[in-house]
Amino acid sequence: MYCFQCGAPVADRSKFCARCGAELNPPAGQTATAPDVSQPATAVAIPKIRPWVRYWARMLDVCLFSLAAGIVIVFRAPGAFSERGAVQGIGIILLFLWVFIEALLLSSFGTTPGKFMLKITVLPPPSGSVSYSDALRRSIKVWARGLGAGLPVVNLIALALAHGHLTRNGTTSWDSEGGFAVKHERIGVARVAAVTLFFIVFVLLMAIARAA
Repeated sequence: MYCFQCGAPVADRSKFCARCGAELNPPAGQTATAPDVSQPATAVAIPKIRPWVRYWARMLDVCLFSLAAGIVIVFRAPGAFSERGAVQGIGIILLFLWVFIEALLLSSFGTTPGKFMLKITVLPPPSGSVSYSDALRRSIKVWARGLGAGLPVVNLIALALAHGHLTRNGTTSWDSEGGFAVKHERIGVARVAAVTLFFIVFVLLMAIARAA
């Protein structure tokens, strides 16, 4: 038996998940309840499997990191993006570098800026907290299997395969292998609007940079 909210294994006849506190009553394939400050669980139901929310949280992380790194590169090497194919090449390198930053954030806070904005938390294995090495192994698997190392066409295939695995099994291969669980909470209109606005601004900045 597994928790409908975080995917953690639970003992038979348990009423609440020992890891996230979610109520274990909902039947398989339906929604789970999120914990409340006053009760172990609330009546607010949210889906456990949210592949698109996870995707946009990751894209938000990658875009934030790329934007910050791009500003540094422009100031240190103004002509770095002028060569043909430089944008794509630097993008692939930055995607790999993000692996190490993400591992640090997950091992320290259990979330990243993108996951925080979209109310996603990576829960550690039942044995304890997430070490940097555990988080790094997870991030490398996401980079290789989920994003195809950022390589054109390969990344689309990798994303499709990862989406199919998550929707079929209720978890990703990197989470199941590492003993991780992913917890979703209600996002809210304000956060969705803020994330949408960021992506609009990011696309506009990229268009201006390409035209310059």
